[in-house]
Amino acid sequence: MNELDKVQDRVIHRFNIPQSIPGDIRSLGLVEITAEEELRVEQRCKGAPDKRAAEMSKQSLVEVNGEAVRLSDGSADKAWNSMHPKVRTLVASAWVKLHLATDDEVDDFFASRTSSV
Repeated sequence: MNELDKVQDRVIHRFNIPQSIPGDIRSLGLVEITAEEELRVEQRCKGAPDKRAAEMSKQSLVEVNGEAVRLSDGSADKAWNSMHPKVRTLVASAWVKLHLATDDEVDDFFASRTSSV
């Protein structure tokens, strides 16, 4: 497994961009972000909820066209700014799919509830 297959020992989820969407970006890799990374996003947003979705998506973005991108060196921001609007929307949608529980998982969670006094 090469270095791109792990980002701090995390799985990279790779997606291909549909051919119908124009632009040079043809594939993306995202990771599930950590609690510490979520806190960094909140700090970058400075309480502006309208920035949160984009910042969470950028935090998760670690690969574009098979090449590593990072917020720390500006390459993730550069890639984000060059994306077709539909690609940015796909990244945000991928972030949601990776980070939100499915309906079945939510149902199972609530079905497992026990109560005691």
